[in-house]
Amino acid sequence: MKNFKVGLRIWILVTSVLSFMTGWAMLAHAGKPASLFQQAQPTQNPASSQTTNLPTLLPMPTLIAPIPLNNGSSASNANLQPLPALPVIQQQQSFMPSFRTRGS
Repeated sequence: MKNFKVGLRIWILVTSVLSFMTGWAMLAHAGKPASLFQQAQPTQNPASSQTTNLPTLLPMPTLIAPIPLNNGSSASNANLQPLPALPVIQQQQSFMPSFRTRGS
């Protein structure tokens, strides 16, 4: 049984090292990934610079009526409901363990 354990550990070591080295070699010889943005084609006159129009985002909409930050105002508290009270849990004190195995 001891020979089997040692052989299994050596087998796992050899296969993990070989798979790591194979993966590393495949990653090293992989092609260069495609560019995220396509580059502009050069024009006839290489001295002139051509800019690419990038998409622009719309501006953020503004708030028409800002919300007042007064904590004491009755208008802001008009639609709030109070939280329900948490139930009180009565704990029984027991000196006897809740789980016994009755084993030695």
